[in-house]
Amino acid sequence: MIPIQALTCLLYVGVGLIATLLFLKGNYDVAFVSSMAVTQGWRTLSEVLRADYRGNGKITAYQVMEILAIAFALALTIVLPSDRPSVSQLAAGIEALWRPEVFLLLQALWVIVFIMFGKSMVTGAQIFFHLRGDRI
Repeated sequence: MIPIQALTCLLYVGVGLIATLLFLKGNYDVAFVSSMAVTQGWRTLSEVLRADYRGNGKITAYQVMEILAIAFALALTIVLPSDRPSVSQLAAGIEALWRPEVFLLLQALWVIVFIMFGKSMVTGAQIFFHLRGDRI
């Protein structure tokens, strides 16, 4: 038995920290592609480790999409290379985030997303109660 969720958590936190460091050092393309490659590559591999029914094929549609996501990320960095300053200005970003209009806009977006996607459009549930006449 392999603890996929625990391994996923450790791997994603690790690659997130490394990608953040790369981003702050100005390696934007490397941060983006490496985080996409590790996370999507792990998703592809971890589906193989699961004992789910995958249909008649050897790889699932999700695995195909994950591999395409890696290729798409690489293509984006080739087609749209970063031409930003070599070092990120973290203090300026934090200062811009704490402006009232930005903060309120982010809160409004959160509320809209919560209202729109907070309830499943596919699944449903019912709760009902009844009295057992034999125990009254």
